[in-house]
Amino acid sequence: MNNKLKTGILFLGLALVSISLWACVPALKDVKSDNVSESQDNKTPEPVKEKAGEKSPEQKSEPPKAAQAEPLKNKISEAWHTGRPLPNSKDKLADSKSAQGKSEKPLSEEEKVVNVAAETVSSVASPAKYTVCYDQEKAEWWLTIYDDIGYAFDVKKFFWNPELEKFEPFLVLTKISKGRLSDEISKKSDTKKCSVHDVKSPAR
Repeated sequence: MNNKLKTGILFLGLALVSISLWACVPALKDVKSDNVSESQDNKTPEPVKEKAGEKSPEQKSEPPKAAQAEPLKNKISEAWHTGRPLPNSKDKLADSKSAQGKSEKPLSEEEKVVNVAAETVSSVASPAKYTVCYDQEKAEWWLTIYDDIGYAFDVKKFFWNPELEKFEPFLVLTKISKGRLSDEISKKSDTKKCSVHDVKSPAR
């Protein structure tokens, strides 16, 4: 009888222990989840690191609108006091194009011939005067230089080469006395149109 009682009591104790353990398991789960949530709440977010060389939105600043509008304000004030209209970008563009058109305008044949004639004269030893003539019959340009050789003038003639755009020498063995120079250069011809030039003052 005593053994049966002991066995019953032992089974009853085991049953009570198992029941108590079964009741404690959900409580342990709740405690663990609470600890996890508290640890997550305690974590503070780390500040976002800025990339090297990049400015924060606060650091990126634009010039104030008042500073941007200041030049325009000055122009309007100047136009008001002087009575002149404000400059127009289209007008400036048109002016620059017209200036480029003027600078790119090709020289006429006569202007080119006269310029090259002056350069050719500078290569002569002692030029006193020279003439640039256009022969209308032959459609040719001629350069005549009167070189002062002391006792007389040596007459040097050159003809215009349009392909090379230069004056080439034309063999002439002519000398005139200094007293004949004025008569020589003042000769007129129906087929030639000439201009007389002084070396010191290029055109006359």
